[in-house]
Amino acid sequence: MWKQKIQDFLNQKVDPSWLAILFVSMVLFISHSWCFLKGWLIDDAGIAFSYARNFIHGFGLVSQPGVDPVEGFSDPLWVFILSPFFINNPADPTLIVKSLSLFFVFLGFVFVSKVNRLLFPERPWAMLVTLAVLLSLSINTSFVIWTSSGLENPLYFFLTSLCCFVSLKYMMSENRNDSLRGGLVCACLALTRPEGIIFAFIFPMLTVMKNMQGGRINRSFGADSAFFLLGFLVPVGLYEAFRYVYFKDVLPNTYWVKGTGGFFQGSQCHSFADFLKKITNLLRSMILPPLRWPLFLSTALAAFFAFRGFNKSLLASLFLMTCGALSVYCLLPYDWMPHYRFATPFFLCFYLLVFVLAAAGLSSIRFLSENARQILFILLTAVFFSQSWLVYWLPAKLFSRAPTVPFLAVARHCGFRSNYYAKALKITRPKFLGPDLGGTLYYSHARVYDLAGLCDRTIGRTINKDIKRLRNYVFETVQPTFIEIHGPWAFRPDLYSDPRFGRFYTPIFEEKNVNPKNKKKLISLRGFYVRKGSFSEDDLEWLQKHPFSK
Repeated sequence: MWKQKIQDFLNQKVDPSWLAILFVSMVLFISHSWCFLKGWLIDDAGIAFSYARNFIHGFGLVSQPGVDPVEGFSDPLWVFILSPFFINNPADPTLIVKSLSLFFVFLGFVFVSKVNRLLFPERPWAMLVTLAVLLSLSINTSFVIWTSSGLENPLYFFLTSLCCFVSLKYMMSENRNDSLRGGLVCACLALTRPEGIIFAFIFPMLTVMKNMQGGRINRSFGADSAFFLLGFLVPVGLYEAFRYVYFKDVLPNTYWVKGTGGFFQGSQCHSFADFLKKITNLLRSMILPPLRWPLFLSTALAAFFAFRGFNKSLLASLFLMTCGALSVYCLLPYDWMPHYRFATPFFLCFYLLVFVLAAAGLSSIRFLSENARQILFILLTAVFFSQSWLVYWLPAKLFSRAPTVPFLAVARHCGFRSNYYAKALKITRPKFLGPDLGGTLYYSHARVYDLAGLCDRTIGRTINKDIKRLRNYVFETVQPTFIEIHGPWAFRPDLYSDPRFGRFYTPIFEEKNVNPKNKKKLISLRGFYVRKGSFSEDDLEWLQKHPFSK
C-alpha cells in the first residue's frame, strides 16, 4: 500500500502555475528575511541547539554532557528534529538552522495551497487566495522574524497549516483515518509548543459539528472521537511518561520559571480587558489606522454573503482554527521579545480567514461577471498588501539595527569570553553563572549555570519565590568561578546586596551609573566577575591590561 502511494506521488504532474506561486512567495520571504536578518538567530534558540547536539552524541537530553537531566526547553519536537543536523557538531549552526527553517516554511506554504484547493474547486479562485495569503505572510515582519529566528516557529507554522488542511479534509470526507491524522497533528502541535495543546480542543468541536444531524449526534461520533484520541494521546502520553521518568517532573522546567508569576508577574493576563487589549494591539500591528474599521466592516459583509452561498461547515472550521490560534496567543503572558513571537499560528489563520471570506463573499455576488469579481478581489488584495508594506517597513528597519539578543553576540560576550578568561587565569574546571544561555551553552567550556533558571532546577523554583534560598545556592553550593550580570538580572536576584558577593568576587570589568534614588551612590548595571582565590594577582592584572576582544 505504501509503495503504491509513493509511486502515485512520484507520478503526479506538477502544475507550473502553482509552482510559480510558491516560488514567488518564497523569494519574497527570503528577500524580506535577508534584508534585515541575514545571519541573526535569537539566543534562546541556542538552548535547543545544545540539547539537540548532546542528544545526538549520546549524552542524553541535557544542557551539557555529564549534568543531571533538566527539561530546559519547551519545544521537544523541534529538539528531536534538530538533533540529526548536529551530528557533525557544526562550529556555527546558523546555515543549518536557517535552511531547515526555510524548508518548514516552504512546507507550510504548500499546505496553504492545499487548503485553498479544498475550499475552492474553481482553480482561479484557489490560486488567487493562495497568492494573497502567502504574499501577506511573506511581507509580515513579525512572521518573518520568528520563522527565521532559530526557534520552533517555522515548525509550528507548518503544523498549523497541516492542521487546517487535515481539519477541512476531515469535514469533507467519511474516512476515519482523517480523525487519526487530526489527532497526530494536534499531538505534534502540543509537543512543539505547550500551548499548542489548545488545538486538540478544536478538533472535537469539528467532530461534533460534522456528526450533528437534526439536533442529535449520530453513531459516527464515537468512532471519530476514538480515532482522534488514539492519534493524540499515544504520542503525548508516551512523552509525558518519558518526562516523568527521565526528568522526574510532570511539567517542563520552563513552566516553573515562566508560569508561576514572579519575575514575569507583570506580564500575566488577569482579566477579560487584558485579553481585549492583547487582541487590539495585535490587530493594530497588522493594519493601518485608516483601514481598521473599513477592513472590519468589509470582512463582516463578506462573511454575510459567504455564509449564504459557501459551505458553512468549512467556513466554521476555519473560524474555529482562527479562534484557537488567537487563544494560543492571548492565553500566554506578554512576551518581553518584540514582534509577537507567539502569534505565528494566528497570522496564518487570520490571513486565510480574511481572504477566504473575501473570495467566498465575492463569488456569491451574481450580478457581477466572474472576471469582474476576480479583478475586484485582486484590487482589494493589492490595497491590503500595500498597507501591509507601509505597516512593516519601519519595524523591519528598526529591527535590523538592533536585533533581539543575537545568538552569536552572546557567544562572544559570554561563551568565548569565559573560555579566554579561564585560559588566561589558568583555571582548569571553571563554572559560569549568567542569564543568557544559548550562545554560552553552545560555545563555553565551563560548567554553565543558568541564572534565568530555565536549565537549572533549583534556580527555576526559587527565582520567583525565594531569593534568599537562590543566593545560598549560588554562593554556597554552586560557587561559580565567573558571574556575568546585566540589565534586569542585576537587580532581580540582587546578588550585589548579598555581602558574600563582595567578599567572594572581584570584577574583571564593571559598568556603574548613578543611583536614581541616591545621587551620591553608584549602582552596578553590568559586569563580569571572577571568584577570588582561583587566580594569582599577577594573572588578573595581566588580564585587565589585555581585555577580551573578538
